[in-house]
Amino acid sequence: IGKNSSSQGGGTNCQAGLYKGAEVLQSARSDAQKYVVFLSDGEPTFRYNSNGYTEGNGQNDNQNGHVGANAQAAYTQAAAMKGFTGFYTIGISSSSDSTFLTDLAEKPGAEEHAFFPAKEADDLAEAFKKIIASITEYTCRDVTITDTLSQYTELDGIFAPVIQVTNQDGNEVT
Repeated sequence: IGKNSSSQGGGTNCQAGLYKGAEVLQSARSDAQKYVVFLSDGEPTFRYNSNGYTEGNGQNDNQNGHVGANAQAAYTQAAAMKGFTGFYTIGISSSSDSTFLTDLAEKPGAEEHAFFPAKEADDLAEAFKKIIASITEYTCRDVTITDTLSQYTELDGIFAPVIQVTNQDGNEVT
């Protein structure tokens, strides 16, 4: 990703990646919070057929008049995935299919979902920051920790402690 990156080739089987993701989710701890982050550098160009063999031309999602068959296979696989809270997609190149990735993010019916375009490294970092912000729950805010010094503590002449006492409403008490 970036100015000097080379073009990618070889095709993408998005359905295969989602299938593997579903396997990982099934083996995860039951008490864990689970999120899926799906990255793609293009469009779906392969899929599994009904016999489990790979089909597709590796160039686009149009094979023998079956336009969108690779995307549909990925959508079906994503919709079948269960047991997670969030599903995020990130397009990591200028050739990422944003329509496909936006639609894919919605297919599993996850409580939290979004698509992030990330054509450059900074965009990718920003996408992960947004994902982290959406999945991180703070249990405390504006917390003050008070450490009471014992009678055995001596302060040297350089250190002058600042003591402020506040009530539960945050108002200073004198």
